Amino acid sequence: TIPIVSCNTLPIPLGTSREVEVLVMSLMYKNNLLNSFLFDVNRDVWSSPLCPWGIEEQTSVHLLTNCSLVEDSLNVEAKRIMCLCNNLGNVIEPMYDPNCAILNCSRD
Repeated sequence: TIPIVSCNTLPIPLGTSREVEVLVMSLMYKNNLLNSFLFDVNRDVWSSPLCPWGIEEQTSVHLLTNCSLVEDSLNVEAKRIMCLCNNLGNVIEPMYDPNCAILNCSRD
């Protein structure tokens, strides 16, 4: 997946707290606070890159599209949007850079 270049600001609604804004923005980058990245940074502290249920590696794409902690209808909608924004047809995997795929969804 190749990132789409844009100089437009991201459409984050006015009044969004800084905490929520940072959480949303962190989904677009590999270096976030999800287990996959934390495990790579410090394996002494983080015993596994997997989600709390141990099903898949806890990445942004997993959280948005396949995490059982997220309502199924939201997972389905996130998959649909990611496929649409990245010209993937109906298949999310494999993606060269999943975080670029999420970033592309924020572009116009």
